[in-house]
Amino acid sequence: MNAPSVDWDAVGKRLDTAADAIATLRRGLATDPASDRVSLGRAHSAFVAYSKHSADRYPGQTLRPLAPQAVFVDMPTQAASPLRDTRDIESQSTWIAAIPDFKDSVINLIANEDWAILEWHGTGNVRDSARLGAPEARAGAKLELDYADVIALKDGAITRVERYYDVATILRAVGLLPAVPMGHDERSATPLPVLHASGFARDLTSLRTRAFPRARPELSVGSGRTPTAQTNRANCSAIHEAFVTHDPRKFNQLIAEDAVWIDVPTGEVLNGAAAAAHHDHGNWMRAFPDSSAEVTNLIANDRWCGVQHRGFGHHLGELQLGGKTYPPTGRAVELRVLDIVRYEDGKAVVIRNYYDMAGMLVQLGVVKAVR
Repeated sequence: MNAPSVDWDAVGKRLDTAADAIATLRRGLATDPASDRVSLGRAHSAFVAYSKHSADRYPGQTLRPLAPQAVFVDMPTQAASPLRDTRDIESQSTWIAAIPDFKDSVINLIANEDWAILEWHGTGNVRDSARLGAPEARAGAKLELDYADVIALKDGAITRVERYYDVATILRAVGLLPAVPMGHDERSATPLPVLHASGFARDLTSLRTRAFPRARPELSVGSGRTPTAQTNRANCSAIHEAFVTHDPRKFNQLIAEDAVWIDVPTGEVLNGAAAAAHHDHGNWMRAFPDSSAEVTNLIANDRWCGVQHRGFGHHLGELQLGGKTYPPTGRAVELRVLDIVRYEDGKAVVIRNYYDMAGMLVQLGVVKAVR
């Protein structure tokens, strides 16, 4: 029996109407998300230093040694440096002094012959935010940070680690940005995916847990050359092509009806192919109507696919960000993004989306990129 066709145009109009109504309400309640003088500063450089000095953990997680000239790449800035760089030891100690109980652990490992992906979950309580550049010391705030490493393997050794994370999450924890949502589709989209293709999903907590099972580490190691792995690669490529060509009809063929999509920097949950259609035509597309994406790498096995890509466009329309409306600036924006996609029966069932919102704020002129 053929499944009934879905009128995606009608679904999109209903979702957009609801989004506009909720966004209008939020604009009346929200505060300015950032001043023009907020700096990335020490908070960013300290986390980069901490990340590079975590190098000893990679061999234990991947069972591969570090190559002598292994490189660490900070994906928000694209800055590359030796994985162990003793010049940054002071910055590393700054992070530890500011958040002395910071702990992180691997929640997912995906690997094939040539690549590995580690997803991390880190938590800690800020003891001294002034060390991370906050104008006034702020103690007691909790930092909860999810991030991911893409690891290149060559001749049985780790040669390159590329780390994806959201700097804005750190800035909010130390008080340099207010604790308001800054996702590229905004929290105004949160209720909308509840109306997904098969009806209403009422338990967002269980959806979020299914999308991000932090308490239960996952492990998926397998070949990237099997027919199933190649099918997963092709599916991920087609999902991105659907976004680039703005063809929401394809999403129903590629994304499971009850799929869960989590926007990692904001923790927001999108649900099902209908949500993907809204995401494609929502706040981001109104602000960046010429936006596009280029896939730079696909890492697959029989169960997962990691997609590295860059999104780019020009700020030509109004942008809803942190409850505030930003008029068009004409500025070019580029984001480096990592999607983690899990497959069942040939369709995407879980998508996790890593990117740096602070990088977009810098490019729009909202915050300063001072190191």
